[in-house]
Amino acid sequence: MADWLKIRGTLRKWNRYYCVLKPGLLLIYKSNKIDKHGYWIGTVLLNNCELIERPSKKDGFCFKLFHPMDQSIWASRGPLGENHGAVTLQPIPTTYLICRAPSEQVKNCSSYFLVLFFFQLIFQFFLTCIFCNGFLPVDFCSF
Repeated sequence: MADWLKIRGTLRKWNRYYCVLKPGLLLIYKSNKIDKHGYWIGTVLLNNCELIERPSKKDGFCFKLFHPMDQSIWASRGPLGENHGAVTLQPIPTTYLICRAPSEQVKNCSSYFLVLFFFQLIFQFFLTCIFCNGFLPVDFCSF
């Protein structure tokens, strides 16, 4: 699943980025030419994040991804092994990310919100099964 989202930087200015949602990851690019080297900005590790919907004065859907212990939400390497993402005009926060979709994309972004939340729940469920080391019934751990 991929679409354009506005992301608020540390200077409280919104910039438009192309976001790709994968299981456990939100990849952020400068443009939709994701196969080109240098357009990748960063990857958010969703399993480390909590997600809340944020009220917005403007039309659209706004949400915040954040680390509950105020630690970095970003992966250390890119999808192609990059050490650093593309340079942005303003810094992007390290412990949280505030995103917004314009009103014409609200339906799609609501889907983003639900899918992100679903991936988070599934990941936490599988971690619980792994850490239980068989203490849970087998039927409970299998879908």
